Amino acid sequence: MKKLGLSYKSRSGGWIVLVLAFLAVWNFLSVVSNHDDMISALIRTNFTVMVTQPALLGLIAWQVAQMRSMHRLIAIRGKTEQIQWLLIQLTGFEVMLYFTLYYGSFLLTGQPAFIDGNPVVGSLILVMRVGSFLLIGFFGLISYKSRQPGLVLVIALLFNYVYHYVIEMQCLLIQYSPVYDPIYRATHQIHQHV
Repeated sequence: MKKLGLSYKSRSGGWIVLVLAFLAVWNFLSVVSNHDDMISALIRTNFTVMVTQPALLGLIAWQVAQMRSMHRLIAIRGKTEQIQWLLIQLTGFEVMLYFTLYYGSFLLTGQPAFIDGNPVVGSLILVMRVGSFLLIGFFGLISYKSRQPGLVLVIALLFNYVYHYVIEMQCLLIQYSPVYDPIYRATHQIHQHV
């Protein structure tokens, strides 16, 4: 019976992930222009970081909370490690589904992927974004045994924002292309917002 409950949660979670991914895709398709590359279209739109990624973290937290409510029954049966492993797999699947649809949809537009900067650095930025979000999601799984699950979720959300707005926007994008450096844009009188 418990396996059926986890299977139901994973199916309903999968549908929610699809909706979140399609919202993210709809947002970037509505703002992308013909001369945007993949980094500009996917990283520079803040909708994903402000709306869909926190919603995905909320979904992961909700799934963990559902299992947490049955923690004593699971522990009595000696299935704690099995449930934690299933939650890790579920989180990994949901994060990978989200980013596969999100990144894949740009590739289906037919636009060049990396025209503003180095393709190796651009690919690394995209992979690091997925990897950091996977780590954030796995960090959220700590709330399964934590006494303060809300605090774990807040820390995960804060790390998502810090990674995107500090590490990615201030450091990594400048390594990809100097066009993203405000000083470079000011020096070269580039007034368009990239």
